[in-house]
Amino acid sequence: MRPIIPTLIVAALIGLYTLATAQQLTNTLTLLFVAILISLFEETFFRGMLFQASQSTLGVGRAAVFTSILFSLTHLINLGHQTLSLTLLQLGFTFVLGLLLCLITAQTTSLLWPLLIHTVNDFFSMMEPPINLPGITTTSFQIIEIAVIILLILPILRQNHQWLS
Repeated sequence: MRPIIPTLIVAALIGLYTLATAQQLTNTLTLLFVAILISLFEETFFRGMLFQASQSTLGVGRAAVFTSILFSLTHLINLGHQTLSLTLLQLGFTFVLGLLLCLITAQTTSLLWPLLIHTVNDFFSMMEPPINLPGITTTSFQIIEIAVIILLILPILRQNHQWLS
């Protein structure tokens, strides 16, 4: 088993340091630290622990769906600061993102790429304004992101079709 506890301790220390010195850091650097911290914790927990543990009993495909549902449901907390429709869209997005990250974890046997992808996604989603393109709203952009992630999942599934059984 990978060293999960030391990773969580390091993530917590980075988070505490970031919070303690946030007034000295620029907003962008603070957002980057927060994105890294969130991604490190979520990837370690969902892909590093839950996905890895459930693969042996459920298989890769079912374990990916199971952990992606759980990962998605944790985002219900956002109902406290955003609308129901935006939260439901976010649940769909985080579900397909979770699937992609699980499949990448299974294919590479590493959390490095899922961690990097997750960090970049969180960093850009926290930037203000998150989307500044003419004629593109946050909702339409997130729908486009879901479609792109599904397109990224398809070649991985074609290459590893046994994961679906």
